[in-house]
Amino acid sequence: MTDEGMTDGDEDIDRQDIRLAVVMNGGVSLAVWIGGVAVELHHLAMARRWAEPVYRPLLDLLHADARVDVIAGTSAGGLNGAFLALGLAVSGTSRPSATCGGTRARWGRCSGTRSAAIRRRC
Repeated sequence: MTDEGMTDGDEDIDRQDIRLAVVMNGGVSLAVWIGGVAVELHHLAMARRWAEPVYRPLLDLLHADARVDVIAGTSAGGLNGAFLALGLAVSGTSRPSATCGGTRARWGRCSGTRSAAIRRRC
């Protein structure tokens, strides 16, 4: 029982939903930055499942849950949106390194223009 006379199960009933719609632009250099934003949105949406150290306390303070309902994008932003959607769909209880966390590493590898060998690896 909490100090307000409610059980822990009752607290989840009163949580508000923060529902997000995301549109991501194209352009490779911008898409690298947006890839980081996609990872953070993924962490926010998974915070309650993972006991995420940054977003979970914030959501608990707001007595809320967050989720991404709509994802759209163009060009490289569309790829980031697809990676975000895939990460949200397959996350379950997995940590981000197994799902959406690879987005940042992939864009880091693919964004280099130093040699043709780097571009071929992507």
